[in-house]
Amino acid sequence: MVDKITREDPETKVLCSEKAVTVDLYADQCMPCKMLAPTVEDLIKRAL
Repeated sequence: MVDKITREDPETKVLCSEKAVTVDLYADQCMPCKMLAPTVEDLIKRAL
C-alpha cells in the first residue's frame, strides 16, 4: 500500500502501524534523492 503522510497523521500511519513501514523522504535539490528515486519507485510497484 502506498499512502501519503502529512504532518497531521504520522503517528497513526507510521508509529502505530502494525506492519513494517518505509518512509521515502525526497527533496528536488537533493542529488542522492534523485538517484534513488527510480529504485524507490520500483519497490513501490513491486509492493503493489
